[in-house]
Amino acid sequence: MAELLVKLILPGGLVRDPVIYQLAHDLGVKFSIEQGRFTERNAWILARMEGKRKLLAEAMEFLRSKGVRTEVQPATPGKAARGGKSPAVNRKPKQA
Repeated sequence: MAELLVKLILPGGLVRDPVIYQLAHDLGVKFSIEQGRFTERNAWILARMEGKRKLLAEAMEFLRSKGVRTEVQPATPGKAARGGKSPAVNRKPKQA
């Protein structure tokens, strides 16, 4: 199994389209949303995709063919390694 952390940038016309559903359903790629921001004009999603390398390559091509801009991010530990919380939540407060 391979894993990619990808920032997806969707133009306004795709914000309401089931692009992520199609990706998971049709290609069998596991898709986990880590962060995101949605407006009526556009959206961005930071997502972790898991699957066989060939399927991930097909998923990236599928996204691009739909008009989604993709930016592969540096690898970071998955949610399980962080206890299911964002890194900011796991930081200890600084001592005065």
